[in-house]
Amino acid sequence: MDPLAPVSGRRRAWRAWRRRRPFGAGLLLVLGGAEILLVQRAGPGTLLAAGADVRYALPLLMCGCGVLLLAAPHGRRAAAVVGVLASLGSWVASDLGGFLLGMALGITGGLLALGHRAAPVAPGPG
Repeated sequence: MDPLAPVSGRRRAWRAWRRRRPFGAGLLLVLGGAEILLVQRAGPGTLLAAGADVRYALPLLMCGCGVLLLAAPHGRRAAAVVGVLASLGSWVASDLGGFLLGMALGITGGLLALGHRAAPVAPGPG
């Protein structure tokens, strides 16, 4: 009996899960939003305050769209378009889009999600 068999099965399941959704695109959107938030030094108290403005809402929206791409890939087009628009809005709203890196990551992730095609599912035996 192979002791690595459960690891191999988990790895196969992870790859199958990852291929059915725009994983890289969602990751790029989350990283772009997180980078913009880190550049602004937004703490949890600032983000949860009632007066939080667009500078914090757009990167949070980018992160939310990235998570949505991973959690619900069937709605990828809407999440990708909103993610790209939030990334473009960060240019004006948050210090040149987190010094352009966060904006570039968000736009790239959104465009990758728009072009994503899920891997075909192989038919099971029988």
